[in-house]
Amino acid sequence: YPFTWEGAMTAGEFKIPVGTGNWGGDYFMPMVNHQDLSLKQAKFVKGGNPDNKWQITAPGTYRITINQLKETVDIEKL
Repeated sequence: YPFTWEGAMTAGEFKIPVGTGNWGGDYFMPMVNHQDLSLKQAKFVKGGNPDNKWQITAPGTYRITINQLKETVDIEKL
């Protein structure tokens, strides 16, 4: 099932961890570093390497929806 988060984001980079308390854990991240936010592809990366991240350049309120099974993400500035 998709998971949706909505809230304020500042300019910077992010990836989506599947757990907490372990920087070497597993993540969902973009296919390439700083992938265009309009692209929907995401990938599950065990151990977080390579360390690709999405980049927010315009601070504001965002809605991020990830579908873990389909490995897709929708990043929308509201």
